[in-house]
Amino acid sequence: MNAIQMLREDHRRVQDLFREFEMLSAGHSKKKKTISERVFSELEVHTTLEEEVFYPAFKEEADADGQLLIDGSLEDHQSVSALIEELRAMDTNNDEYDARFEELIEIVETHIEEEEDILFPDAEDILGGSLERLGREMEEHREVVSLH
Repeated sequence: MNAIQMLREDHRRVQDLFREFEMLSAGHSKKKKTISERVFSELEVHTTLEEEVFYPAFKEEADADGQLLIDGSLEDHQSVSALIEELRAMDTNNDEYDARFEELIEIVETHIEEEEDILFPDAEDILGGSLERLGREMEEHREVVSLH
């Protein structure tokens, strides 16, 4: 599987988890916690793969616009990481939890849209034939990251 296909699959998994979370009512704090932790784990592995494998490969070949795309994506990752940290410290019964989780969903959904509509097409043009190799490298890296 090539790198972009892998990242798109990650996006779908997280979006499916978001929908699951949104369908839960206030009384399901235990289920919300379970889904939230799965979301956090998926996002942490995904961002690590992007930051340590995919983005550096793209940035090496990208023009100034591509460099800006990466910089914006890294800022999104920082925002997501900060929100995850905040959410992990909160109780799912806290009235603010759902609002903060919705903020996380909004940031991630916007990030996904930008990546899939702008960054990925550019990366496909620039990285072309090396996407399969990057995919293999990311898969190996995922196994290492997932163990930690």
